[in-house]
Amino acid sequence: MASKAIQVVLELRLPVNIAVLRYKEMKESPFLKINPHGTVPAFVHGDLILLESSAIISYLLHNYDRRHELHPSPTLEPTAWAKSLQWAHYAPATFYLKAALVYVHKHEFNGTTQQDSRVLESNSEMLLKQVFPFIEREIGDNNYMLGPSFSATDAILSWEFMLLNHVGLLKERPKLQAYFDRLSSRPSFKAVCFSSCGLALSQ
Repeated sequence: MASKAIQVVLELRLPVNIAVLRYKEMKESPFLKINPHGTVPAFVHGDLILLESSAIISYLLHNYDRRHELHPSPTLEPTAWAKSLQWAHYAPATFYLKAALVYVHKHEFNGTTQQDSRVLESNSEMLLKQVFPFIEREIGDNNYMLGPSFSATDAILSWEFMLLNHVGLLKERPKLQAYFDRLSSRPSFKAVCFSSCGLALSQ
């Protein structure tokens, strides 16, 4: 899910070096010296190494979004700030697990086995009955998750929405489809490499 961090980098217009890694390269030195897990993203800033998208994004926002154009101020907007923290955790811990399973079993495996069909059905049902209504409630009448303007929270959710749009699960949810259409129209979204490549960042 390196794309989320890359999108925030682009929105902030930061002079960051982005290394594109193939799967084989992620499992070899010197990358394993940076990330022993052999996964992306990996962010290097001096002696600091961060390996989780939400942690990378939080670090970038804290240090380079001083005017709070992409994230709410904890002092001036404590409720919106608390919501941004919720989504930073909800996306990888809850949303991604279900979206990725649906994508893999429908798009990659085509639901060909009985097990694929069960996994696809159970996770699709959970998305439709629990996750989607929750996200729709949180968006409300806003264009974006935290209000009328795009924020880093929307970038954090973009990967999961991209997966679900790819398998056609947003078609019957007009509010969520419209939300994704707004996300995917941003230049930063279009510029991100949504493929099998890996991305590492350094400053």
